[in-house]
Amino acid sequence: MVSHCQTESRREDYVSELKRHMNVDVYGDCGEMEEECSKNPVTFVSPDECYRMIESKYKFYLSFENALCTDYVTEKFFDVLN
Repeated sequence: MVSHCQTESRREDYVSELKRHMNVDVYGDCGEMEEECSKNPVTFVSPDECYRMIESKYKFYLSFENALCTDYVTEKFFDVLN
């Protein structure tokens, strides 16, 4: 789930390199899977529906933060635990 395309952490570079070695689906505003979890009012999928779809389709969820902060844990960690 990507909402910031260019980041201080340069996570987009890591994901690009990872894609050279395996299939990686990126959802959100900056991903190629945007339509499946779109914010578009016509095709709107709620965050809960989107997470359920991801949970049923994938075994792994990689989460990379867009900022570099000591002792910070992304909210995405807790979203997936729910």
